[in-house]
Amino acid sequence: MRQVVNKVTIEGYLRENNLELVRDKTGEEVIRGSLIIAIDDVRSCRVQFYVNKYKALRAGETTKQENKSFAKLVEVLPGNTMSVASLMKDNASMDFETAKLSATKMWAFASLQEYLRKDEKGEVISSTTIRGISAGVKTESENHPFEPHATFEVEMYIESKRPEMKDGEETGRIVLVGLVPEYDDSVSRIEFVTETGDATDYIEENYEVGQTVKVYGNVINTFVRIEKEVVGGTFGRTLEPQYETKFTQEREIFGGTATPLDEDDELGLKKEEIKKALTLRQQKINELPDKEQPAATSDAKRGFADSAPAAPKKKFTFDSGNF
Repeated sequence: MRQVVNKVTIEGYLRENNLELVRDKTGEEVIRGSLIIAIDDVRSCRVQFYVNKYKALRAGETTKQENKSFAKLVEVLPGNTMSVASLMKDNASMDFETAKLSATKMWAFASLQEYLRKDEKGEVISSTTIRGISAGVKTESENHPFEPHATFEVEMYIESKRPEMKDGEETGRIVLVGLVPEYDDSVSRIEFVTETGDATDYIEENYEVGQTVKVYGNVINTFVRIEKEVVGGTFGRTLEPQYETKFTQEREIFGGTATPLDEDDELGLKKEEIKKALTLRQQKINELPDKEQPAATSDAKRGFADSAPAAPKKKFTFDSGNF
């Protein structure tokens, strides 16, 4: 199965720097961790990195070549950058708009990838992560101004297509589930939604399951604190306002190829190849380790019996790994 285009381009303010330089089991240097890059106050992307210092040896090679992406990441390790989080930690009264003026401006190249894991009940959870390839400090110029954004360009096989629903009503957008080939011949299953308007209308009329398409769009990862509405009237003094945080994680398509490729087209992804790739994906799922249950502990100082049932925990289906 051929390799496809899978690019994410991000530019913005460094919100958090969680990179670290370590050594792997062979003693070779590796940079791992994440950069959280803010597009604005409510929209950020977490870019995950695991970059070896040297490239893997190819057939016939005897000398390892240094990875250029590793050298770039060395330049943006925590001691070499300033993040919004560190600035606001040192000054509790500082807000994002003020902190961003002193924060490091960053760029990152990455790709979309499915992340599979099991929860406490052994159920498989699929989420989409941003896998970092390279990153650096943004150098501004007249021809290359600083323009915060997070966009994608992805080629995929359409596995399913359906109207987006909310509260039992159609929203006017289309949900596309795409299968994106990986280097190990498996696929990542990634969900996209269409931007309302022209993109939705065109995809509704022209894109079908089984076709190969290239789509363009925005990576939208937002979190907003909303004050809870007080039910009923109040009098006298009231409690401090209560807030809830609402997350949105989307890959919103605003454009794409005008002519989708069918299986018969030379560059169209083939149904049999996709079936084999899905089998490999299932093998990955079968090999996932079960999530370990935390060991039960007792505390003699507690004022209630240890056998008292714990308050039930809410189950969230949203994965906030990209924030």
